[in-house]
Amino acid sequence: MSVETIGSGIKTNLANVTGLKRVYAPNELPEVVNEFPAAVIVHVGTDYYQTMGRDSSHDRHDFKIKVFLTNQDQPTAFNRLLDFLAKTGNDSIVQKIMADSTLNGSASDVSVVSNSGQSIITWGGIQYLGTEFDLEVWE
Repeated sequence: MSVETIGSGIKTNLANVTGLKRVYAPNELPEVVNEFPAAVIVHVGTDYYQTMGRDSSHDRHDFKIKVFLTNQDQPTAFNRLLDFLAKTGNDSIVQKIMADSTLNGSASDVSVVSNSGQSIITWGGIQYLGTEFDLEVWE
């Protein structure tokens, strides 16, 4: 599968997060983010010919889901972040990604590896309040 197809599968899963107003796949990255909260899916690397399971060789793709809450200095916006960080619930990024671990048939498996916590994310030269999730996707 291609990075584009996997990214579309991630976007499909994130479309079920009720609190996100907009989700951008890796092939539709915005210049700036102006709808909040929003998620931007970014491919950050591939390790080719990795072993997974019974001596089979697969590619592992690494993605980041960047969740943008606001582009203003509003620390209270971090309160909105808590539902996205939870492991379960309508706004849980983890639950929605893991609900279909094949990402609509584009992968063998997916794992939400970590979360950065509350942070400042720079995108297009603008600072946003938000968080980042690290994903491993196996072909």
